[in-house]
Amino acid sequence: MGIKMIKTIIVDDEVLARIGMQTFLEKHKNISVENTFSLALDALEYLKKNRGIDIVITDIEMSEMNGLDFIREIHENNLAKEIIIVSCHDNFDYARRAMELGADYYILKQEINEEKLVGIIEKVYAQKVSVKQDVSYDFDMDKMQNQSIGDNLGYIIGVLKLKGQYDDHSKLLPLNIDESMVIKLLDNIVKKDVMGTLFTPYKSDMFILFQFPKTMTKKEREKLLENYCNDLYQNIQIFINGKLVIGCSGYFTELQKVREKYTEASKTLKMDFYFTDCYLFLPDYNSNQIYPELQFSSDKFLDEDGMEIFKQELERFMVYCFENLVDVDWLKRILIIKLNILVYQVIHEYKFSDELLKKWDARFENDEFMQIQDYLVMEKRILFVMKQFEEELLYQIRNDNFSAVLQFINEHIQEEISLSEVANLNCMSITYFCKKFKARTGMTLIGYVNQKKVEQIKLYLKNGNYSLEQIAEAVGFQNVNYMVRLFKKVTGKTIRDYRKNNIGSLKIEDR
Repeated sequence: MGIKMIKTIIVDDEVLARIGMQTFLEKHKNISVENTFSLALDALEYLKKNRGIDIVITDIEMSEMNGLDFIREIHENNLAKEIIIVSCHDNFDYARRAMELGADYYILKQEINEEKLVGIIEKVYAQKVSVKQDVSYDFDMDKMQNQSIGDNLGYIIGVLKLKGQYDDHSKLLPLNIDESMVIKLLDNIVKKDVMGTLFTPYKSDMFILFQFPKTMTKKEREKLLENYCNDLYQNIQIFINGKLVIGCSGYFTELQKVREKYTEASKTLKMDFYFTDCYLFLPDYNSNQIYPELQFSSDKFLDEDGMEIFKQELERFMVYCFENLVDVDWLKRILIIKLNILVYQVIHEYKFSDELLKKWDARFENDEFMQIQDYLVMEKRILFVMKQFEEELLYQIRNDNFSAVLQFINEHIQEEISLSEVANLNCMSITYFCKKFKARTGMTLIGYVNQKKVEQIKLYLKNGNYSLEQIAEAVGFQNVNYMVRLFKKVTGKTIRDYRKNNIGSLKIEDR
C-alpha cells in the first residue's frame, strides 16, 4: 500500500515566505505543494475548481482580502479539509478568532523551521483528516441508521473526555497522548464488544452511540452500560497519564433525538467537576437552578485576618454549589466576575496604581479558571492566586514611601504640618509631592490632614469628658470657632447635630 500524499497549497503575499515554506515541504515525499498564491482571491478560485486539497497554509493578514474572511470562505464551502495559519502576529486574539472560524493550527513565522512545519502538517492530517474520513461532523442521520440493526434497538449516548491531572500548584499537566491512537483504540474496543458506534465530531467531544435491544429491561440495560464503560475506562488508563470520563444521556429509541441527547450527555459529563473520583456519570442528578449570592468583603482584605475571611466566603459558596450541583459554567463565570470586582475594590480602596489593577485584572481575564475541571482544584487555585495578590499589595505598602508620610501626619496631627516638611521626607519637590499624594490618597494634603483632625475630634466627642476648648487645644486648633467651622465643612453636620445623632447627649456649649 503506497504512502498517502498530503496535498497542500501555500497562500502568502510575501514571496520569501512562500518560497521558504515550499522549499521545506518539497523535500518530503508524502507532502505535495500543489500550488502557491500571493492573493487569497486567486487561491479561492483555485480551490473551487480543484477539490481534494488537504491543507491550506496561509497568512492571516493579506492586502486584498482579510485572512479571517479567507478562512471563513474555505470552511463554509468545504474547499479544503484543514487550515494552518502562519502569521507574524504574536497575538492571542488573532489565533482565537482564526480557530473559531475553522483554522486548525496557528504558528508564528519567526518560529518556523522545516522540522516544525512538516511535523505540524503531519499531526493535523493524522489527527483530524483521517478521523473525518470515517465520521460525520453533522451527526449524519442516514449513516447512523445504516449502521443500526433496525427498529428493535434503543440508544444511550455517552460523551467521552480525556481528563488530565493537576500538579501541587493546581496546574493542569499535559496529557502527552497521541489523539489518533486513542481514537483507534476506543474504536477497536467499541467494535470488539459490539457496543454501538464511536463518533468523533469536528471540534466537539467524541461520543459513543451505545445500542441496546429494546427487549432489555432497564436494570439489564444499566448493567450492560456500566460494563461497557468500565471496559473503556480500564483499557484507556493503560495508555494515558490522566483518565477517561464518560457522561451519559437518558435512554431513547428515535435517532432524530441524537442532537438533543448529545447535549444532555454533555451536561451530565460536567458533573465530573464535583465528583472527581468518578468516571461514569448518569443523568439522574438534580441540579439546583437557584443560584447563591456571592459577595467578597473588600474593606478588610489587607487586615491580619483578611485572607481568612476571604477563604471562609469562598468555601461557603463552593460548598453550596457542590451540595446543590449548581451549573458548572455559571459557577465559573460568577467567580471570575466577583474576583475581578474584589480586585478592583481593594486596589481602589487602598489607593494603588492603575498599572497594578491592569496586571491583576489580566489574571482573571484569561481562560485559566474556565478550563479547570475539578471543584477542589478550582478553590485551591483561587486561594493561591489571591494569596499572591495579598502579598504583592502588602509588599507595595511596606515599600511605599508614602507609608512614612501618612504615619508622620498621624503622629503630628495636632501640630502645624507644612507641605515642604512632608515633601522633604520623600526627597521630592512640592509640586511632584502634591501630584503623588493626590494619586495615592485621592485628596490634597490639607484635605487629608483636616479629615484626620475631624476623626480625632469625633473620638474626643464620644468620650464625653472634654469641653470644646479642651478638644480644640488637643487637636491643634487655635480657637474653637475655627474647629467648629471645619467640622461642619468636612462632615456636613454641626458638632451639636453629630452629638445628638451619634452620641445621644448634649452639652450647653454644643454649637
